[in-house]
Amino acid sequence: SQTYADVFRILGSGRMAAVTNGDAVVPGDRLCLTSDFCAGEGTLARHNSLYSTMTGIVRTDFSHTPIAQISVERQKKLHHVPKEGAVVVCKILNVTQRQAKAKILSVNGKVLPDQLRGVIRKEDVRSTERDSVDMFNSFRPGDFVRARVISLGDSQGYTLSTAENELGVLLGTSDNGGLLLPTSWCEMECADTRIREKRKVAKVVHSVPAP
Repeated sequence: SQTYADVFRILGSGRMAAVTNGDAVVPGDRLCLTSDFCAGEGTLARHNSLYSTMTGIVRTDFSHTPIAQISVERQKKLHHVPKEGAVVVCKILNVTQRQAKAKILSVNGKVLPDQLRGVIRKEDVRSTERDSVDMFNSFRPGDFVRARVISLGDSQGYTLSTAENELGVLLGTSDNGGLLLPTSWCEMECADTRIREKRKVAKVVHSVPAP
């Protein structure tokens, strides 16, 4: 079964080594052990480790007592332009019967500006039985998704695909507001209620190579 640490690890770039002051991080990146720092803004403690909950820059404060504090400062001025074939982590903004719109958070582990947008079309959700895809059983607003850039897109943003086993929802929020954890390739379970919800789930991997 999946633990919080498993999910937060795969949500970021797959990095598990501790970060240092000034490093760029995205939601899910592991920062350090809770024995080394206390949690500041933009961090979350799970299983003796601290994880980033936002896109930004790591800041450490050794003047904080009785233990040094680590936080993540929101940062919007890091520009890494996505290219075709790049693997991105994005957050779903809204879903319709034909597509899901998303905010891109990182590309190949590099932090992106908040204003970059992407779209996952119905035909790009999976590689088989594309006509039977139900977008509302694939993604929901607030889901964090690993996807691949397949086109530089149009006015709606970059065209993204989750049509690989390693691509799809990494972390979600249930209808009741709880944390959703993967249980299979098509379902996630609420950590609070144990109620399962349909999703296009990403296979657990440490990293996804570019083609």
